[in-house]
Amino acid sequence: VATVELLAEAVRQHSRREQFITTNHQPWNPRSDYFDMNRHLDISGTNYYPAFGSRSRKISLGLTACRSYQHKNFQVHELRNSAHMVPGEDGNQPAPGEVTRLTFHAIGNGANGIFYFRWRACPFGCEQTHGTITDYDGRPRRIYPEIQSIGVRLRRLSPCLEEATVESDIALLYDFEARWAAEVKSRWNGPANLFMDRQHLLHRCIRQLGYNCDLVSPTQDFSRYRLIIVPMLPVIRDETVAKLLAWQEAGGTLLWHPLCGLKDAESIIYPDRIHPDLRAAWGVTLQEYLSIGPHDPVKIVWNGKEYGAELFADCLELPADGIEEARLLHPDFPPYPGIYQKPVKKGRLIYFAAFAEESLYQDYLSWLLPQVGIAPILPGPLPPEIEICERRNDRERFVFLINHSKSEQHLALPMPATDIYHEEELERGPVHLSPHGVRILRFPL
Repeated sequence: VATVELLAEAVRQHSRREQFITTNHQPWNPRSDYFDMNRHLDISGTNYYPAFGSRSRKISLGLTACRSYQHKNFQVHELRNSAHMVPGEDGNQPAPGEVTRLTFHAIGNGANGIFYFRWRACPFGCEQTHGTITDYDGRPRRIYPEIQSIGVRLRRLSPCLEEATVESDIALLYDFEARWAAEVKSRWNGPANLFMDRQHLLHRCIRQLGYNCDLVSPTQDFSRYRLIIVPMLPVIRDETVAKLLAWQEAGGTLLWHPLCGLKDAESIIYPDRIHPDLRAAWGVTLQEYLSIGPHDPVKIVWNGKEYGAELFADCLELPADGIEEARLLHPDFPPYPGIYQKPVKKGRLIYFAAFAEESLYQDYLSWLLPQVGIAPILPGPLPPEIEICERRNDRERFVFLINHSKSEQHLALPMPATDIYHEEELERGPVHLSPHGVRILRFPL
């Protein structure tokens, strides 16, 4: 981060006002705190290489992260465009229309600049088999006319979309310090990818339910969010605790998990296994804990239905004003609270006593989000193959519908809309998306 600050200041002294300073963050690289680094950059940027085919959204958290570093639109400095010349590579070959879909997937999630990589194949070096737009001899490959048509369409759409941003009432708390602590390579920390696996799971769940979602750093402003979910936060600083409690007391809803708030900034475990200020504010006592293996039949029962509990659970003792919403069941122990809710002045705490399977989050958040005043981008069910995103300005909102499958998909449009992608008017009722198809619906605010 200090190196980026040094270089940015050196370049800024000699740059023109219209020029900007950026760099290409790597979603897979945790070695730098990108929230901190972006204090020294004008525009955030990233590389983005998802698989083609059915796994095309698997790493979409990377786009959310890049947008969240500065909470504004960003650039994709390397977007894949073709198959790499690698034998046996899975998800490597784009079908016709997939690069278009990938491009608008990035734009729907907040990208204002798209740079395809590479333009021409390089005959030497470590990336000599990298997918490209033109071949080793410079002749256009099959993908060239598709990218050409994307450029034509973007030239028409950019006046509408350029100033529109992605806004969200929901955020996942993402702390690089906590990630570093969680990813120390030791069996005593549990699964090596636990921190990111929980981030991906909750992000995927929220997005599939039809809501925008941000990441938020402990150093950023919490006040823009109605709901903050803490998937994994083993290390917590005193100032983060103070910010979370102040935001919660002002009306925020906080969804907490086990192993969060466990250690101080020096990675020393608190005597009560939770920061003392959190324990005092929430009135919760952590008794025993349960380490849950992959074959342990531990369940959370909520709303009359059983769900799988995973990895780890806190055995909670609740205060008198705590509300037990679910039960945690282990065949060898008495039942414990599975989900605990407590009002905290104007806000509330929701404490998941165990990490849970994705279906519980789907069902629970579907119930919770309307209660805290958060509406989906469009009402009604969303086919799992369709991604929905929203960008908005002070006059209009633009709803992206993106078909991530090779078959035609349908959904019910709850109100008339203008499809600016296809330049057509749509009536309320069923609409279709072609394989890998895109629609961008314009609604007035």
